[in-house]
Amino acid sequence: MSAHVQLLEDYVKALNTHCWEAVQPMIDDSAVFIFSEGTYVGIPAIEAAIRRTFGLIGDEHYEVVNKQWTLTTDSVAVCYYDFKWRGVIDGRAVAGGGRGTSIVHKTSTGWKILHEHLGPAPKE
Repeated sequence: MSAHVQLLEDYVKALNTHCWEAVQPMIDDSAVFIFSEGTYVGIPAIEAAIRRTFGLIGDEHYEVVNKQWTLTTDSVAVCYYDFKWRGVIDGRAVAGGGRGTSIVHKTSTGWKILHEHLGPAPKE
């Protein structure tokens, strides 16, 4: 498995631990994450957003499916995908999902996520 593909697999596994310390090493210091509730630039802002999600959704399971790598070079790769999640909010089982895009790049210490954009699935 290519290193950029492995990074995305490892990132999803780390998110499912609900442990920021497992997630953070895979994110570039200058990363930009765009979620439906806002744009987060840099590790401190991204950490706050992800920790907020960890605190909001109990017993969350996150999944990335239908991955399409649209650009792959020796130093950058772009993937779009569908994402699904399920968990518990306020004692009720809930689920959702949408479409995502990740841009990853090779650094001196390995591949890292440079950009993530998660939003609703397109209307068809």
